[in-house]
Amino acid sequence: MLALPDNLPDDLKAALVKQGFSSLYSHQVEARNKIRQNKDVIITTPTSSGKTLCFNIPVRIIGNIAVYLTHIRHLKFCLQCQKRIQYCTYFR
Repeated sequence: MLALPDNLPDDLKAALVKQGFSSLYSHQVEARNKIRQNKDVIITTPTSSGKTLCFNIPVRIIGNIAVYLTHIRHLKFCLQCQKRIQYCTYFR
């Protein structure tokens, strides 16, 4: 686990801390850095390893439009999540 990067926007860092994040996995930081360098990234890690933050954090920072390709069951879960958890809607 790595500390939250110092150069995250304050509002993003505050939202992560509010949701209980005090650190990131190394693959999350590595993905963020590669995406910020305009590199293509494929993330293959086990279930519940934080892949969602790998692509949501850079999209929020850079402000680009993102296209998410996902299984329909996962999309349904995300839509339900948006209604219940504040940080999911934060990354829209």
